Amino acid sequence: MEKRFIYAFKFSARHFLISFFVVGCVLFGAFYFWYPKEFWGVTNVGEILFFIVLVDLVCGPFLTLLVVSPCKARSELFRDVFFIFTLQAFVLSYGVYSLYQGRPLYLAFEKDRFRLVTAADIYVDEDDKKYTPPFSGVEFVFVKLLTPTDEGYLESVRHALQGVHPAYKPSRWESYLINIDAVRQLANPLERLAAEFAGGDEFPTGSLYLPLDSYYGGDWVVVLSPDAREFLGILPWNGWR
Repeated sequence: MEKRFIYAFKFSARHFLISFFVVGCVLFGAFYFWYPKEFWGVTNVGEILFFIVLVDLVCGPFLTLLVVSPCKARSELFRDVFFIFTLQAFVLSYGVYSLYQGRPLYLAFEKDRFRLVTAADIYVDEDDKKYTPPFSGVEFVFVKLLTPTDEGYLESVRHALQGVHPAYKPSRWESYLINIDAVRQLANPLERLAAEFAGGDEFPTGSLYLPLDSYYGGDWVVVLSPDAREFLGILPWNGWR
């Protein structure tokens, strides 16, 4: 029994080190390219990370510890270990795909707020068939809203009620800098909220903020430079107060 445990433990330890290296490299690349640190909280990326770590770095080596034995035939041992590796590869692939689909791509100014647009949020209609989402990076866009007299207004309202907001449609996007005056008119001084919430000292005097909405919910604000041209960060504050 002791001999079997030592053999299985050594095998499991090597398995853990290999898994740690592979998962670490994959997740480092995913976070480096797709998830700037300012967006870690608002995208709930920790849930996917926990799922990957639980299966690939905990369950995988633990299963190896249970099934590996020097008494097993080589073919049987290969079958068991191959099954565990396959399970880990599937979970890692699914996790990377989820990270890719959930990567933040745009901060879209929509009426009186910013809306976080991820790759999974983008709604491609007939007018957007040539649109190709960028591989990485987060950009500002301005969202053109339709008026009741515009063609497609009722359809836009119906889509919004179904969760497909105008910010999710590339055909509605316009240049953020060209429309920056509209942003400045509605942005508020960060000092207004700093008196109620802890933090915010790292931002320059005169910084502005606007509420941030996303699929994930929660209370967040986007912090802008005093001229509203630059993104400075995201804070977990209620911007509607």
